[in-house]
Amino acid sequence: MACMTTVKYTHWNHFKAAANYDYSYVQAKDGSSADWVEGPGDAMGGNPGELYIEADPISTMQVKGGVMYGLGDMLSFFNFIPVFGKAADNADVWFNFGLIDKAPIFDQVIQDWDAKMSADPKNEKFTAFELGLNTNSNDGTMAAKLNFYSTTWADRIATRQVYNPETEDDEIVYLTGINQAHSGIEGELAAQIHPMVRLDLSIGYGNWVFTDDATGTYRDSGSDVEYTYTLKDLKVGDMPQGTLAAGFTLTPVEGATIQALYRFYALHYADWSPSNREQGDTRQVWKAPAYSVLDIHATYDLPIELGPAKPSLFLHVFNALDATYIQDAVDNSSYNSWSDTHAPSDAEVYFGLPTAFNLGLKVNF
Repeated sequence: MACMTTVKYTHWNHFKAAANYDYSYVQAKDGSSADWVEGPGDAMGGNPGELYIEADPISTMQVKGGVMYGLGDMLSFFNFIPVFGKAADNADVWFNFGLIDKAPIFDQVIQDWDAKMSADPKNEKFTAFELGLNTNSNDGTMAAKLNFYSTTWADRIATRQVYNPETEDDEIVYLTGINQAHSGIEGELAAQIHPMVRLDLSIGYGNWVFTDDATGTYRDSGSDVEYTYTLKDLKVGDMPQGTLAAGFTLTPVEGATIQALYRFYALHYADWSPSNREQGDTRQVWKAPAYSVLDIHATYDLPIELGPAKPSLFLHVFNALDATYIQDAVDNSSYNSWSDTHAPSDAEVYFGLPTAFNLGLKVNF
């Protein structure tokens, strides 16, 4: 698959006059006939000489593709493994790749608050590939997947909030030139080990890092100030890079299922904060403790029919063991940090929800 797109941004401001700005790209637009704009009182329409900015078109492209090759029973020698060996009765290998340009969003091209426009906005670039193996048994009772992935993100653009103690307000830092590399391995296994018992397993391990420093522009009501943020070799936060999930499902009678789902998360790094990265701090962000959660899910199809309607009961118990865990964190929080040493006491944390349940009746037609 290959495609090309073009995006063009314009900004028409009915509250600002073009005459107040001396940028060469600013145009004056008559908004008097803009009857979708509310004027004073019951009047409709804008004003003559309104601020209007039209950016140059931005072109993007992407190419994606893949190939799959069936190995048949070439891996059937794994049948010597008790219980799970027959999952290799049939096998396929596959490879996917993608080359993607992503256009910057509006705010990264035109600053609507001060009428500044980027002279040369850069597209974000993604390069990704995956290599994997799918296997399944002839009798349909087992299946497994294994894949390796690698993705590089170049020229990413992002924003961060910074607390300004002078104004006691949050200000915005616009970051450009963020480069990241994500790689890892993932595996899945599904096994119907008995007509009433199903087992599902999945595991993932990733290595996600920033590969270069980034430039940040601090925008306040006066002027723009640029900083260099030391991000190189920092771990990417906000998402656990080590995961394990195990599901055990029972079907005691027809129409009824009970599942216990265990989820374990590790290598969970805090999201970095701009509060001291512009000062050359190269220390790693804080790693939150690993945690696990047990969920219970149950359904039962009631043995009654109301015409075409088929009712069923469901129950979901989330965090059944009432575990206390940190779901997200910000390193060296601008609100809570004591010493800016990337210690637990310097982090801003968000705890996961305690035990909660959802019981209900669903009717299918």
